Amino acid sequence: FFFQAEDGIRDTSVTGVQTCALPIFPQLLRAMLEYHVWFNLKPGAREPEALAAVSVFLTQVGTAGKSTGFRLAKNNGQPPRSKLGAYHAVVEFADQAGLDTAMALQAKRGIHAGGHGHMLKFVYDLHVEIFTSVTAFQPDGLMACEI
Repeated sequence: FFFQAEDGIRDTSVTGVQTCALPIFPQLLRAMLEYHVWFNLKPGAREPEALAAVSVFLTQVGTAGKSTGFRLAKNNGQPPRSKLGAYHAVVEFADQAGLDTAMALQAKRGIHAGGHGHMLKFVYDLHVEIFTSVTAFQPDGLMACEI
């Protein structure tokens, strides 16, 4: 469904009408599966070294499950409003199969092996949640405008 909008431009030197066809009902983009982990650094752990270890592990997880990427965030220093850790990592997967592949590979290695084991030297109090993103919208087709 589309609606048509017209905008008349009136000026001493410009006269014109702009017509656009814009979609009313955009299609929902394919939802991503998001693997969220909140954590804290162990007392005495140096942040750059700890976050490097986390990044190495998240890269391994992403490579194994063919993720679309990951991001890390840190609490801005304000008192927390929840009991979640000060650090937050998100790994995005295109589907459940990608996440399952990554988790199966880590389970085969063992919890204290590889990048996960190295990361555990620096972090504790991990809290994991899995979400499906559903907020991105994209118009169906191109929007056409002419003046």
